[in-house]
Amino acid sequence: MIVKHPKLLGIGIDESTAVVVSGGTAKVIGDGVVQVFDGKAEPVKRKAGDRFAPTRENK
Repeated sequence: MIVKHPKLLGIGIDESTAVVVSGGTAKVIGDGVVQVFDGKAEPVKRKAGDRFAPTRENK
């Protein structure tokens, strides 16, 4: 999907996990991990407590 739509950002969320977005920041909560896909490189894994900017430059 990301390859066909390169302007989109893909986010994979484990069970018992969520991403809370407020302003320009996302925070991972729960028991699992979140993987962020931009179609250019390997997915970036984020765990509970991690904060990141939900953009294509999320490394």
